[in-house]
Formats: sequence, structure tokens, C-alpha cells
Amino acid sequence: MNELIDTSVIGEIEDLYLARYIPVCRDRIATRQYCLDKQKRQEDKRSRMSLL
Repeated sequence: MNELIDTSVIGEIEDLYLARYIPVCRDRIATRQYCLDKQKRQEDKRSRMSLL
């Protein structure tokens, strides 16, 4: 069974727990950064849409 983790909660997950799914430390760092960037882009998009 594949377990999925929503990108919006990656920043809240403890590193030891995330290591079960992403064993390489630098991959966890890159994943966290990607998720933060994605969340920022979504917030920016919502902000622009609210200006219309």
C-alpha cells in the first residue's frame, strides 16, 4: 500500500517520521523546500486573484 503525504503538511512533520518515507537527508531538505515554494506560489496566486 502506498501512503501519500499532502504537501501542505510536510513542514509540520518531524524529521524522524519523514525519514521513514524519505531516507536520505538531503532529499528530505529538498522536499521540504519544494513544498514551501509550492505553498508560497499558491498563496501568491490567491492574493492576485483577490485583487481582481
